[in-house]
Amino acid sequence: MPHPLKDYIAATGDTLTAFAARIGVSRRTLSRIIARERAPRPEIARRIVEATGGAVSMAALFGADESAVPDLAGRRLEESDVDVALLAQVLRHTLERVSEGRGRPPADALIEAAAEAVANTYAAMTAVTTRRGPDRLVQALRPVLEEILKDCPGLRLPRARLDEAARQASILYLEAKPRLQR
Repeated sequence: MPHPLKDYIAATGDTLTAFAARIGVSRRTLSRIIARERAPRPEIARRIVEATGGAVSMAALFGADESAVPDLAGRRLEESDVDVALLAQVLRHTLERVSEGRGRPPADALIEAAAEAVANTYAAMTAVTTRRGPDRLVQALRPVLEEILKDCPGLRLPRARLDEAARQASILYLEAKPRLQR
């Protein structure tokens, strides 16, 4: 049976080398994990779950059924609630900025759905990550921005620029949120 991480990497069109770099391990280490020659250390497993947005679970990495994995969902963090309306505004602004007049901006309904998806992903990641604030929001934003841009002809971005757009959107959101709560 193929390793779920191997399937994930193949399905996303990523490479072992790129994925290994993203989670901070060598290609050889990642290959050994996928070949089941070595179980990932807990920290590496957490980074794999984060990098896949939960598509590869802890249970899948350790070959356990879901009931054997500790329930970390109770470890809710105070910032796990995302203001979807504010996030939609930030996404709209970010997409306008990165498009620089190229292509047609996405429809409001798409941006609102994307904001909801980011909020749900961010909240779900509470169970699998200890990252907080901008880093976790960037993890939730990156794949959503990537999907939106696929549907907008003329708005293709290199990965580095996409990562920067996700980081800037995260910072903008987190800076604006406290002002609304005053």
